[in-house]
Amino acid sequence: LEDYCGANPNAADARFVLAYHYLTLGYVDEAKAELEVVVKLQPQDELSTQLVKLLSGEAPATDAAPVSEPS
Repeated sequence: LEDYCGANPNAADARFVLAYHYLTLGYVDEAKAELEVVVKLQPQDELSTQLVKLLSGEAPATDAAPVSEPS
């Protein structure tokens, strides 16, 4: 997959899968780097954008109301 991404640098789908594999193996920095490329290639990809923010330590924006603690 790494070779494929190297030979096809604009293949956002392959880069996303590579980022997923990196994450499952614990290579967070490498996953973040791949996801950043995905976002550059496909700026409308909201999932990749949110994952980059999450891996950067930023809290993802949510539309959900905060959950209150039971009394």
